[in-house]
Amino acid sequence: MRHSIRCLCFWLEYRGQGVKSFAVHPGAVLTDLSSGLANWLPNGKTEVFTQSSELSAWTYVRLTSGSEDWLSGRFVDVTADLDELAKLKTKIVEQDALKNRLALPV
Repeated sequence: MRHSIRCLCFWLEYRGQGVKSFAVHPGAVLTDLSSGLANWLPNGKTEVFTQSSELSAWTYVRLTSGSEDWLSGRFVDVTADLDELAKLKTKIVEQDALKNRLALPV
């Protein structure tokens, strides 16, 4: 399902309507939904949820500000340092990197 959603985001990038789309991993944030997973974790530990909802929120703010439009159609993890990622912009664009693809044998 996640792959389908990401593919939809990438497809939207090609619509030519000036709409930017980003496939974003919001990080491991402890929410009401994710706290239910504690029952499945060893000893019910929730320490794996280390990111804050603020990190996700500020990443979305920055992505929608226009300064990171070059990342549209690409996969972004909120734990990535966007300033460091920007230093790799030329390489990422040239190699068409950070795109999620489904590869099947032919």
